[in-house]
Amino acid sequence: MQADDCPYRIYRRRGGEPELIATAPDMESVGVAVVTLAGEQELEDAALGIMFRPEPGKRGTWLANPWAPGITRSRDTRRTRKGRS
Repeated sequence: MQADDCPYRIYRRRGGEPELIATAPDMESVGVAVVTLAGEQELEDAALGIMFRPEPGKRGTWLANPWAPGITRSRDTRRTRKGRS
């Protein structure tokens, strides 16, 4: 299976447009790819996007949107969530 034929596409966004960084043939492979990329610090300071595109050349659906606001931690947030792990 060629990269363009893979239905799952993994993107990272650091400011501008999302950058395609990996493809996967199934959801299990998506999980392995994301864990591997995170372990290699490829997702540091970046928004993660995962697109499902079952038919090559057609518009896909974002499963994880790289434009969605990220989770941030601040001292105030940590203080209000204390005891909720």
